[in-house]
Amino acid sequence: MFEPAPRFALIDGNTFYVSCERMWDPSLRGVPTVVLGNGDGCCIALSPEAKALGLKIGTPIFQVPEDIRKQVQVRSANFALYGDMSARIVTILREMFPRVEVYSIDENFVDVEGIADPFALCLEARERILQWVGIPCCVGLGVTRTLAKAGNKLAKNQSKRAINAGRLAVFHATPDNIHKLPVEDVWGVGRQFGVCAGEQCHPIIRIESDFPETIVLKFPDEGRSQLCITAQYPATPRHHNKDPAVRHAAFVNCVCRWG
Repeated sequence: MFEPAPRFALIDGNTFYVSCERMWDPSLRGVPTVVLGNGDGCCIALSPEAKALGLKIGTPIFQVPEDIRKQVQVRSANFALYGDMSARIVTILREMFPRVEVYSIDENFVDVEGIADPFALCLEARERILQWVGIPCCVGLGVTRTLAKAGNKLAKNQSKRAINAGRLAVFHATPDNIHKLPVEDVWGVGRQFGVCAGEQCHPIIRIESDFPETIVLKFPDEGRSQLCITAQYPATPRHHNKDPAVRHAAFVNCVCRWG
């Protein structure tokens, strides 16, 4: 089956705050690590090892049971450090890709349209960031931003966020393999629709045109309807950038219909 060439890639630092702390303190590698927010109140970042102990994002540190608290390393957030590390990553990406959209402190969309081998270039970017900055990343590729976001999630799933994951840290998401992703993890759907849809619902992204794109939640029971969510992109790009390749990707308005 024909596989559309990707236009976007999402490069996301794995457990970014924890990865930054581990870069400057290698003794934290492989150790359950928690980063606390302002005032050292709640957990705002957790290493995979900390999550395995049952810790959740947003949990007040005083509510963590004492036996678990003794097993984790706790760090106060250092946003100046995180911002500096983020800027280093963006500098690398701007040297490698024609256009970069800084979406958040740990997420960057890059334009890969027209690149001969976008998968290889994204893998090279991932390895360069790891070597030069010390932050492990995962990369999602797709013909739309939603697919790139889905690909990033699937890359994290298949690589287990391993530092030396290699090619497993890059995933090209297409309308034909998006069913591997849980409904609630699809950008613009979220937990509420995921609960409503149920575990047997599978997401499909139907690409009708560049803008907008439609997410279809397909139920296994033929007697049930399908939920369609049409992404309405903003009329003006984020940061007043006139380049359509760097439009704000969030679902500003979602038109939902059952049918």
